[in-house]
Amino acid sequence: MNKKPSPTTAKKKTPVAGKSPIIPARGVALRPSEDGSHPVAEPTPAAPAIDQMPVENFSGYGRPAQFSDSVARTRARDLVEIPANPKLEQARLDRDAAVAAKALSNWEVAMVESLIDLRDLQDVIDAMTAKQEIIRENIKLALAQSESKTFKFNLGAATLAKGAETVTIVDEKKIPFAYMISTPDKAKIGRALRVPQDVEGAKLSEGKPSLRVSWDD
Repeated sequence: MNKKPSPTTAKKKTPVAGKSPIIPARGVALRPSEDGSHPVAEPTPAAPAIDQMPVENFSGYGRPAQFSDSVARTRARDLVEIPANPKLEQARLDRDAAVAAKALSNWEVAMVESLIDLRDLQDVIDAMTAKQEIIRENIKLALAQSESKTFKFNLGAATLAKGAETVTIVDEKKIPFAYMISTPDKAKIGRALRVPQDVEGAKLSEGKPSLRVSWDD
């Protein structure tokens, strides 16, 4: 039974032709702290909500594109040593040059800045993940050599659990038929449906859109 749409459901506005619905991130000005050891954020006034803005202002709230907040990333970088990424630095230089030359539209600046932020944060995540693995291995080693396999402290507890039993297939050809299962070969079915060739009980369906980001390392 089909559900009727709720009368309170907001309708999406259709962007006007030639106007981009992508809005650059709100800029944050940085100034040195009193001792000069780290930057301190001075946020600009919050921009109005998107649903309160007229469509004609979607090009950037009527002001030049600004760079996004880097305070959180700066704090994360203080915790780990991030290897230098020459391509990331070059991307920043290219972005600054393009902005200075006004060679990019407002939404293009927003996209470039977002991808730079994403790559920079990925570098931080990779470094922090590597540091976490080292710490976890040290904790496992300490618990393995202690009589107690659980260490409790005010944030929680660390427990060295016994590894779960898993099945390792040594020789698949020797497995008795009773222990084998058969499932539809989706790859083969897909090739037939794309011919196109009808396959009873199957059809091609379009999945949800996904974002794919590739980095040139």
